[in-house]
Amino acid sequence: MKRPREDELDEFTAWLRGNAAWSDPLRFDFLGDTIGFGASICHDLPAGGQMCSLPASLLLGPTAARSHPEIGAALSQLGMESLPSGSSPQLLERTLTQICLLWEARVGAHRSPWRKYIALLPSRFDSALSWPQEEVSHRLAGTPLCQGALRIQQERERVFECAVRGTLSAEHPDLFPPEEFDPAGMAWAHAAFWSRALQVPGLGRMGSDEATEHLVPLVDIMNHRPGALTRFEHSTGTIRVISDATLAAGSPAEINYCLLYTSPSPRDS
Repeated sequence: MKRPREDELDEFTAWLRGNAAWSDPLRFDFLGDTIGFGASICHDLPAGGQMCSLPASLLLGPTAARSHPEIGAALSQLGMESLPSGSSPQLLERTLTQICLLWEARVGAHRSPWRKYIALLPSRFDSALSWPQEEVSHRLAGTPLCQGALRIQQERERVFECAVRGTLSAEHPDLFPPEEFDPAGMAWAHAAFWSRALQVPGLGRMGSDEATEHLVPLVDIMNHRPGALTRFEHSTGTIRVISDATLAAGSPAEINYCLLYTSPSPRDS
């Protein structure tokens, strides 16, 4: 009897193997509509053992966006002047990743090198960031999350109006068709990014050592546990995830967002 969504998982793992990723200690499963996908340990793994590895070329982030063969030239021209006044350089990097993700999911879906990965992403997200603003104000009234969720939604909408509708779709409607790059699509890409983006050291702009947020196939299928002792290692173009704890066969393969990801983010909402 097949496991739920086994065909998608088989295609995903075949894509990983075909691109020199390594995940022998891991087994992937669909854990239900609420949790989504997860991973478990196939055999005992000693402390300091490698859980998985993948080439940096599989990461979807600002570098992939700027070097994209079809939309990279347009995205490389997107600068701070295309964002709302007072935006940070980090917001530009995040926006490029989200735009690239949406393009791969909608416009280039049939030929996207990430299509097996994108097929595993939720088609919709249910969080305060996806609720109408009136619902946020009503359901979260009196909580610290209320203003935070509203602020993030409003920033997302301003970025869409300035960078997407006002710049990319206006100047390159053939590459960024308005019917595909709409508010709902960008809200989906924003939620997908913030539900799984991880900071990867050594992949900053222009090869700097700063940690930059990326979507990391294979790694982001592992779920979060606060006490999980995991860390990134990056060398010679390969990303490795190391467990600093002994893991028994059959136990969940988990990562700690607080160790792999350290910046304040909309995850807090």
